This record gives sequence, structure tokens and C-alpha cells, in this order.
Amino acid sequence: MSLLQVIVLSLIQGLTEFIPVSSSAHLILSQTFFSWPDQGIAFDVALHVGSLFAVLIYFRQIVLRIIFSCVKFALRKGPFDENCKILLWMFIATIPCGLAGIIFHDFIDIYLHQNWVIGCTTIIFGILLYIAQVANKANAHKNSNQSTKAIMQSDDEVYSEIAKMSLKQVLLVGFAQILALIPGTSRSGITLTAGLFAKVTPKAAAVFSFLLSMPIIFCSGLLEGYKLVTKTNIDGIASISDCIIGGVISFVFSFLVIKIFLDLLNRLGMAPYVIYRIILGIVIFTMIGYGIA
Repeated sequence: MSLLQVIVLSLIQGLTEFIPVSSSAHLILSQTFFSWPDQGIAFDVALHVGSLFAVLIYFRQIVLRIIFSCVKFALRKGPFDENCKILLWMFIATIPCGLAGIIFHDFIDIYLHQNWVIGCTTIIFGILLYIAQVANKANAHKNSNQSTKAIMQSDDEVYSEIAKMSLKQVLLVGFAQILALIPGTSRSGITLTAGLFAKVTPKAAAVFSFLLSMPIIFCSGLLEGYKLVTKTNIDGIASISDCIIGGVISFVFSFLVIKIFLDLLNRLGMAPYVIYRIILGIVIFTMIGYGIA
């Protein structure tokens, strides 16, 4: 791989994995636009490992709290508290997408990795995200205390709200996450959309989306890693140094994006991402029309 390809693909992964604009769509389109050869599974795994470490380190406090609480509960030395409840919700919300990914993996690879599909999903789910934000705001304004809470929430209040989500709310987010298997949908985008429709505050919906990325990225990495070690001939052009550089860049920018996204969430809302998605979708269809993509 050229250094340019390594840097561009790593930046795309880091900058888009955790915001509602679809990292897979950007990676597929960049490959098409630049006519780059396939970088291979090893590089993909390295990028996702970088993103996984970023979200683990950023949310290290709640991750450690979940681990300690669940260990205490398993050893019957502690109650089934809010931290254990968050892990349960993460597990339940991950099951639908995990099963769908196993069942429809080949179908998605063969039929849905098309630029016109990415163009459609980019626009459609961008508009749906905006509708979800409007509906969520309307619901919050019915109760002035809830509207204030959405802005003033501390981290502990966010985690408490996630733990108090109903099974119905969690399943709505979990089944919505299945749509993220379609290129261009955006996993973070569709889980945020579902969370907002479920009347969860924007920050809690965003944090729950980030927490759900941990098992999804981990399982995806395991699957890709399994493919890597069981292949007789390793495809792709990435070297070990390419993977290390890519993983580090992905980690750094994923971490920064998580922080910036949460800091700006209450101030900017979803509008910038919705506008970007619509513009991107128009660009994609323009490229298709001119035979570029």
C-alpha cells in the first residue's frame, strides 16, 4: 500500500466510525474513486482494532464499573445493579444484528455493496435521523424538566438513564441496528435514530450507541480475524507496518471524534450530519451518472 492510501483509509475509519455518516460507505467509495487495489482483511482488522481501543479507553470508567459489578454479582458478593443492567442491555441489543450478520453476510456482500445502494441509504437514513431528532425534541418540550435534563445531564445520569431503559426501547435499538449491515446506513446513525424515536435523551442515545459499538466491532474483528488465519493465501496488499500505522491513526482520530461529537451534541444536534449525508448522497448519484462510481 502507498502511504497515501494508508493515511486516507485510516483517517476515514477514524473520522466516520462513530458519527452518523457511515464509515463503510466512505471506505467503499474511496476505493472506487481512487481505483485503489484491495488492502485486504488484515488492514481492515487493524483499523477496527484501533477504533475499538478508542471507544474502550474513552469509556474506560463505565467499562471498569461494569466489569467489577458483574464479577461481584457473579460471585454473589454484590447486587444486580445499574452497571450489570447496562451490560445486559448491550448484550440484548447486539443479538439481532449479530444473528442477521451471520445469516445475510454473503447476500449483503454480493448484492448490497453497490454505489446506488449507498447513495439511497445515505440520503434516506439521513432524513430519518432528522425526523427522529424533531420527534425527540417535541417529546422533550412537553416536559420542561426533561428538556433541561437533556442539556444538563452528567455522565452518571446518562448511564443511569441507559440502565433504566425499558426492554422495548432496547429491542427497538437492537433491531434497528440490523439495518446498519446495509452499506451507507451507518451503525451509529441508525442506533441514534432508534434511540431518539424511543424517547431517550440525545446524549444517552449517543452513549448507548457508542457502548454498542464495542461488541459489534469486537465480533466483526473476530470474524475478519478468523478469515485471516484460516486463509491459505492472504489477499490484499497491506504490510505489517501499514497495519500498525493504520491502527494508530484510526485509534487517535476515533478517540478525538467521540469526544468532539459528545461535546457538540447538545449545541449542534444532528443537523450538520443530516445535511452532509444529503450532499454526499447527491454527490454519489452524480458520480454514478458520470460513470465515475
